[in-house]
Amino acid sequence: MSYAGKGSSPEADISNRELGNWLRLAISELPSRAAEMFTLRFLEELGNREIAALMGTSQAVVAVTLHHARSKLKKRLRELEQEKQ
Repeated sequence: MSYAGKGSSPEADISNRELGNWLRLAISELPSRAAEMFTLRFLEELGNREIAALMGTSQAVVAVTLHHARSKLKKRLRELEQEKQ
C-alpha cells in the first residue's frame, strides 16, 4: 500500500483516500473480535503476544484469527475494486 505524501498528485491522493475508505469498510465487516485484533496488529502495531495478553487468549488464536481476517479483507477489497469498474 502506498501513502500519499508531500508532492503527491491529486489523483494519488484520491486513490489512497478511496483505498482507506474501502479498508475501513472491509474491517467493519469482520467479526468484532477479528476486527479488533487486526486493528491492534496492523494499525496499533502490537505483536501477537501483546494482543493475546490484552484479549485473554493464546498467541495461536491471534495468529489464526489474523490469517483469516487478512484473507477476508483481501477478498473484500478485490470485490470492491471490481464493483468500481
